[in-house]
Amino acid sequence: AVINNPDGILLANEKLFGQKIAPQYFPPTIVASARDVLMSFIAEHERVVLKPLLQSGGAGVLVFERGDRNILSALDLLTQSFTMPIKAQSYIKNARAGDKRVIVVGGKPIGAITRIPSDKDHRANCHVGGVAHGAVIDDRDREIVNTLKPYLIKYGLHVVGIDIIGGYL
Repeated sequence: AVINNPDGILLANEKLFGQKIAPQYFPPTIVASARDVLMSFIAEHERVVLKPLLQSGGAGVLVFERGDRNILSALDLLTQSFTMPIKAQSYIKNARAGDKRVIVVGGKPIGAITRIPSDKDHRANCHVGGVAHGAVIDDRDREIVNTLKPYLIKYGLHVVGIDIIGGYL
């Protein structure tokens, strides 16, 4: 049985979907492939997270301090020589406290876990060493889910997981 509409899954890219409909729940973010645009954004922030758009499970997610000499090389690699867009975000200061995965069924949050990154990685994904603990769904989580709900229903996305770090989607 298919639970989520396959067309909805294609339309709801996990890196872009929420950004378009609920930008108020994101840290400063850009999606770009141009070297100058990305470098200008990075120069504005003390730490940045770079994410390939078509990966999941934390694959290719990198964190850099402003001025790191590997940034240009990473941008070249992630953007495939500045031809493919990536997502760049200002680093959320309390990200080391973990991310909360909220399970949403029928547009309602029904449960959550917090994934804590290991000391050896910035990613909290369990398959790379993150550890999961039970979490409480708070008012901010409900606010975010309620903002997404009409779009989830419209696209036939009945069972989804959303990640929230420090109150940001």
